[in-house]
Amino acid sequence: MNISRHILFFILSLAGFSISAQESIFIDVSSPVYQINGDFLLSKGLTGKGVKVGVIDVGFEKLSTNKCLRHITDSSRLHFARNYLYRVLNTGDSLQQLLLQGIAASEIPLFPQPWPEDCDLCDTVTLFNMMNTHGSFVTFMIAGNLKFYKISGLGRDADFYLAKTEFGKRDHRLEENLLNQALSDFYGKGVRLVNMSLGYRDNFEPESLNYTPDQMNGHTAYSSQACNKWSSEGMILVVAAGNSGLKQWKRISAPGEAEGCITVGATEKLNSLLKAGYSSIGDYDYGYVKPDVVCYSESGTSMAAPVITGLIAAMLQKKPDLSAGKIKEILHKSSTIYPYPNDFVGYGIPDSKKIFDLLQNDTLTVSSAQLVETSDNKVEIETYSNFTVDCFDKSDAYHVVNQYNPEIRKEKIKIKRKSGVARTTVVINLTAVYEIIWNLK
Repeated sequence: MNISRHILFFILSLAGFSISAQESIFIDVSSPVYQINGDFLLSKGLTGKGVKVGVIDVGFEKLSTNKCLRHITDSSRLHFARNYLYRVLNTGDSLQQLLLQGIAASEIPLFPQPWPEDCDLCDTVTLFNMMNTHGSFVTFMIAGNLKFYKISGLGRDADFYLAKTEFGKRDHRLEENLLNQALSDFYGKGVRLVNMSLGYRDNFEPESLNYTPDQMNGHTAYSSQACNKWSSEGMILVVAAGNSGLKQWKRISAPGEAEGCITVGATEKLNSLLKAGYSSIGDYDYGYVKPDVVCYSESGTSMAAPVITGLIAAMLQKKPDLSAGKIKEILHKSSTIYPYPNDFVGYGIPDSKKIFDLLQNDTLTVSSAQLVETSDNKVEIETYSNFTVDCFDKSDAYHVVNQYNPEIRKEKIKIKRKSGVARTTVVINLTAVYEIIWNLK
């Protein structure tokens, strides 16, 4: 169910919430779940029950006390909470200690003492009381539950494993090392599905350690190497594409550019496939599609990725033996513009109804995309005046040079070929898709 911002603010105030940035994130979960037709899975009782979900992030303040997240701890579905940064300050291997030495003291947060025992839930104090709620927002997008208004993430009944590996200010190479350690520990505990709303590119301290755009090739960054390794072991790793689309960097950061990850970008509107301006752009030079899919987010790709993580949790409840490769294949096939992906939105927005059908029978043909080859310089398509039409002009089969909403006149749209454009993808109301190949001589 999709509801307006004003109505939800009123509901939250009645529930005892102050209307702050933390609560405004609750608006996001109803919208993207609505966009991906997630209510269909909820109606089938698919809520991620019994699925182990890992979340690697910067902080989980108030996760255990927030009214929409407390059900996780109240029902004993939090099984692991590890503050890797806290622990490396006190102990750790020689490489981690060496990486730590290059970090300024002002960058290192203060943690309470005494040092906790080595148990799975001994670090909850440092996770739930540090001044960073990003990981709690992310967890809400997976499993947040506002019961009295029937709003929830698609993985609301999953079991959770939390890891803090991030400093939260500038990036440090130590964080990539700790991310690998967290994935290793998750793997040892049988966690297959992990959300990582983080990324590494050109924000390192010191700057001499920054990655370059050319190094975003899927195998150079240490975090990408780690994700490819654990993906090959069967882990399903969902990563935010990043928010560099309007910056000089533009490209998807590590580890989102790794082939082993399912990378999630964001759309700018609920009823549109057009890429949100901030959402980072992929590349095809490494031979595979990035991002994989997209969904709507008001708050960056960090909040789009966990929506897809919740979706995958529901899929794994239905079919626990799904491989990482099969999950990615089903996500691709169920999405808006399959089989014509691009570097702005990947395969598009997943459709939960199509996913359910593919889980029942993976040989189904769920795409209705039409290929149009023309030697003319324009194509006319009939539609309705109240429909949304999204267009992607591409220099080849994959690279977008322009995205736009064409004008509808007399219930028709006229798509004209522009200079340098080899293909145009036309999407009508997120359902009908036309792939135009301009065969001009």
